[in-house]
Amino acid sequence: DLSMQLGDAESPAVIRGLASAARRVSNYAQMARYLSRGLQIPDLTVSERADYLGALANLFIDLNLPESAAAIIELHQDCLWDHPEDCYWADFKRLDWLARMEARRGRLHLALDHMTAKRRQTRTDSGRELAWQLYLATWGYLAGQVRAETATAFADEVAQRLAGATREMLGNGNETVAYLLRALAAHAWVEHDSAQLTLAKSWLPHAEERLTDDDPGPWAYAIAYLCLQGAAPPLSLDRALCALK
Repeated sequence: DLSMQLGDAESPAVIRGLASAARRVSNYAQMARYLSRGLQIPDLTVSERADYLGALANLFIDLNLPESAAAIIELHQDCLWDHPEDCYWADFKRLDWLARMEARRGRLHLALDHMTAKRRQTRTDSGRELAWQLYLATWGYLAGQVRAETATAFADEVAQRLAGATREMLGNGNETVAYLLRALAAHAWVEHDSAQLTLAKSWLPHAEERLTDDDPGPWAYAIAYLCLQGAAPPLSLDRALCALK
């Protein structure tokens, strides 16, 4: 039980860390308890309060409660930082929450705009924002909200990055390659693109190996999209779905 690790501690950092740990194992009820406890700590700094609000926004987005998330994002925006660097990171994180919140609302064109703005502000273009651009654009295209050419342009860029990536480059954490793969597999499914499918399928063995990660989500969804195209066997889909539970 994660709560046993807390005891009587009232450290904002400790409680926030345990909330993150609870989220990684999808224990949202425990996460909510940690955040509630943390927000009641007296004399939180601006950064500590903002960090808790951001975690709460993530919780509501994960639970598909976009209106609740919107209210929390507004509270986060009202936090007053003293340093420009703190303001930069606050705005940067908020664009991510706004993108995923609008996706939950079904307004994928707006979600894509927020993610595009976030990518423009990033200091290191790691590919994470690009992966989300393609994923949002693909579903936005299906919903009639984003042009096909927009999604295709992102898919070409994602394919180029995946083609240049190797398994040896990956660590054991929350890998950007997993999100790039998920997005490309989804786009290949929508567009029936054989070249994209072949590239995505080449990552299937590694995706299966990563299903035991703490966060197997993007790997599992990539396998599911491959299975929809007959590029992964049913047993792989069973493992992917089990990993998502």
